Order: sequence, then C-alpha cells, then structure tokens
Amino acid sequence: PEGLKQALEAVAKASSGEDGEVDEAVLAEAEAKQRIRARQNHFKDEAKKRIMRVCKQAMSMLDDACDQIGKRFLSDRLPPALLEPELSLTKAASSLSTSSKTLGNPHHDPTKKIWPNTLCRLV
Repeated sequence: PEGLKQALEAVAKASSGEDGEVDEAVLAEAEAKQRIRARQNHFKDEAKKRIMRVCKQAMSMLDDACDQIGKRFLSDRLPPALLEPELSLTKAASSLSTSSKTLGNPHHDPTKKIWPNTLCRLV
C-alpha cells in the first residue's frame, strides 16, 4: 500500500504542470483503479473460499459413495445364505451325520451321482 501511494504521487507529479501542482483528475483516476483492484482481490478471495467449500463437500460425498460401493462389492462376493431345507441338502450336512437316512432326510442320498442334466444350485 505504501509503495502504491508513492507510485501514485510520482505519476501525479509527472503529469502536473510547471508549478508542481498535482493534477486532481490523475489522482482520482489512480485511486479509482486502486479501489477496483482491492474489490477484485476481495472477490477472488471470496470466490476461492466458496469454491473450496463446495469442493470439500463434494469430496466428502464421493468418499462416502466409494465406501458404499466397496461394501456392496464385498457383500456381493460372499456366498449366499442357505435356508434350513437347502442346508439339509448340502454335502456339509451329510458329513455331519454318518448316514442321511438315520436323520430322516429322504431328499439327500450321498451315493447319488450328478449327471450333466441334473438340476443343482452351486454355492
């Protein structure tokens, strides 16, 4: 600010008449330019603050969305939960018992073979 005032005075002296009087119009114009620059700098600072606030909020929203996508990705890769009747038809259920007929499960026969046309659900 002090250097700007000195520059204004130097410009005013250079444009002044022989008697050394300062031209009021030149000073007024220089002060107007100084006010305009100050308003422009204030506008730039305020715009920068607001843009940064919006960017930070957007980054926060993106971060939350990425977390949700990651959770969904992991949960989609887990094996499906089986219902009780489906669980009784699996090989794991047959390994718990020595024979499926002793448990009263008529649907599961460990000796039954799977053929290419057999309908089954892969878990």
